[in-house]
Amino acid sequence: MMVKKDKTKEKAKRPFHKGGMPPFVPTEVDRAIVQLLVSMGMAQHRVCLRIRGRDGKPIAETTLKKYFAHGLMVGKVEVVTKVLTKFMQAIEEGKQWACERDCETQHPHGHASPEARRERRGRRFPGRMISWDGF
Repeated sequence: MMVKKDKTKEKAKRPFHKGGMPPFVPTEVDRAIVQLLVSMGMAQHRVCLRIRGRDGKPIAETTLKKYFAHGLMVGKVEVVTKVLTKFMQAIEEGKQWACERDCETQHPHGHASPEARRERRGRRFPGRMISWDGF
């Protein structure tokens, strides 16, 4: 008479082996690149082309969304926040370029003063000033 072997005990003794490819592990450089590209408005399928998996191939969009969800969600906000912080710091330090840029954003059409309008008119034609009393 044959005795049946208990297969459940046999399976329990085997080491656990998960088949397939090992999971993708993003580096800090990958995270920074994704955040930068997303902040510049690049489409997700294009960002995937820049990030490579272990096999050297571009990652799939699902992988991008899974491992870089935070960077995709707040990438642009964080970069804009850094830029504005540096901009405000430059204004507070009195740097000329920052103060001029601030005036341009507050008065986008140059209507700050008549002098500013005259200066803008002169910039339209570099190298010569406009004179109305003779051609």
